[in-house]
Amino acid sequence: MRYVPFFEPAPPSRAVRDNLFVLPALGIILVAAFGLSWGDLETRLAYETDSLTVRGSVVGVVQGEPTVEFVPVGENEPVVTEARGSYERGAPRDVEVSYLVDDPTEAAVAGGMWVPWVVPLLALLPLTAALIPLYPNGPRAVLDRTRRKTEREGPALEEERAERAVRWRSRTGVVLLVVSALLLTSAAAVWNLLGTPRWPVVLGVLGGLPLLPGVNMLYRSALCRAMSDRGETRPSPPWTLPFGWYTGLTVAALGAGAVLLVVALTPGLTPRDAETGRALVVSTGCTSAYEWHGCAKGATVEYRVDGLTYRQWVHRRGNDFEGDETVDVVWSERDPAVVRLVP
Repeated sequence: MRYVPFFEPAPPSRAVRDNLFVLPALGIILVAAFGLSWGDLETRLAYETDSLTVRGSVVGVVQGEPTVEFVPVGENEPVVTEARGSYERGAPRDVEVSYLVDDPTEAAVAGGMWVPWVVPLLALLPLTAALIPLYPNGPRAVLDRTRRKTEREGPALEEERAERAVRWRSRTGVVLLVVSALLLTSAAAVWNLLGTPRWPVVLGVLGGLPLLPGVNMLYRSALCRAMSDRGETRPSPPWTLPFGWYTGLTVAALGAGAVLLVVALTPGLTPRDAETGRALVVSTGCTSAYEWHGCAKGATVEYRVDGLTYRQWVHRRGNDFEGDETVDVVWSERDPAVVRLVP
């Protein structure tokens, strides 16, 4: 029963839809994720190979990250910059600061390990590896379909058809991957040459379109070549789940995982863990640093806790005010960077 599908095999139209729409869309998402995090990946590598560590001090907190002051090696003037990492309330303000030799404004609090945001997404790989074998058009379905054709048409005819399919899929997969590699390489070259995102984004999107369809073609080719003869004597499945159940179960599993992730990462602010104070409205509406929060729906406020200046973005929540006003805020006693406006 090793190669029997758990779900009803997908209709042929599903495979066409996957290769024309689903896989290209996932390829674009994959390329975009690594493209947006490439700068962080390079920076993280630079910290391991081209950084120095000196003593510094925390002088403030901006959007949850500490602002540090330190004097680079061989320099006389101090540098004040936002550092990667975190600062816990009550912790010593004298810290070790790692910075890049070529750019001292790129700094991180030593010992506060940080990773590019795309790396945690790799935790989805085990889930993906578990879902692929169950996919209604995945390896189990392919092998079961091969077995059924062999029983119906005979081993010789099926072997000839399988060989033609292997050749076609292999060549198509190679062509798609070569085209994808050329486009993605061109995107990186244009970015390094021009430094503007317009054409690299266009080339990156075009390069992401054939990426996963090409991988899928080569995967199916290898699967058919290596395993087609092993399905001949396998028994028919005693039961299978309806095809539509796979989509429902997959959406439910991913949705539950996303909810748990949001709940785990969203900072809480309860009445028992709250302190009140006054904050200065530094700016309202869109700013270059916080525009991803929703622009006009919020404001940047500045307040002091334990002698440290905190600067955070907050939702307006119906409050009507302009810049340079003083407003009432409430923040977490444990982590003052968690703050909201008092209605």
